[in-house]
Amino acid sequence: MLDKTELKKIIQNVPLLPMSVTTIINELNKEKIELKKLEKIIAKDPFLTGRLLASANSPFYGFSGQVNSLNEACMVLGVHSIRNIVLTAGIVENLPAERLCHFNSEEFWHHSLGTAISASVIAKKTNHDSEAAFTAGLLHDIGKLILDIHFNEMFGQVIEYRDKHNCLLIEAEQHVLGVTHADIGALVSLRWKLPKIIINVINQYHKPSDGEEDVIVDIVHVASIISRCLEIGDPGDSVTPMLNEKSLKRLNFTINNLGDAFHDIEILYEKSLSLIST
Repeated sequence: MLDKTELKKIIQNVPLLPMSVTTIINELNKEKIELKKLEKIIAKDPFLTGRLLASANSPFYGFSGQVNSLNEACMVLGVHSIRNIVLTAGIVENLPAERLCHFNSEEFWHHSLGTAISASVIAKKTNHDSEAAFTAGLLHDIGKLILDIHFNEMFGQVIEYRDKHNCLLIEAEQHVLGVTHADIGALVSLRWKLPKIIINVINQYHKPSDGEEDVIVDIVHVASIISRCLEIGDPGDSVTPMLNEKSLKRLNFTINNLGDAFHDIEILYEKSLSLIST
């Protein structure tokens, strides 16, 4: 079990997001966004510039090979997508694949993208904020990577317990560590100063009825299970969690609605893979 002192020490050792990422996010959070100023800030970071250009030229946005400058990329993507791509790039940089021992980074991010696409589709069908749902869905499981990298030895014990008992990863975490990837992800997200809506999702998506009602939490809970049902990537569990019926009811969404959404999700997922390329 992790004691509070050890937990706090490890959390403090998780690096902050790169300065370029926090600067861009701060600019995007302003009430009035100056695109020219934003472009100048992004242009100082070649990695982020490349990621934005690659994303703008992906089939997801329908401009394959036609976007040749950062200015054009920003116009095509819009501020919400720029935020998604920059945040994800910063987190990927902080949680590099080569430091993972128990997770396949590519499969993890594929599941996250599948959840993000599913969340966006559900949000649109239920008249909620699809951009917020997409971002929250993309980052909902980052606590798992943090555990793998920064709690490596103890996380190995979690994996052993999961395999032995054929249970959910979160159940194994609670038994072995006394905390879960949701707890760790929320704590680090606070340190990274991520938006409250994302922190709520990270902390509550696995058990939405236990927290205060939050429609984006409900959406990501359902979306995560859809991603599993469609076998998109690998979230690290031996079994699939139960779908919370209260979430469906609050969303006014039915099992039939889920079936109708599957086709849209599969098409969008295939078009969006470049958004998580590393």
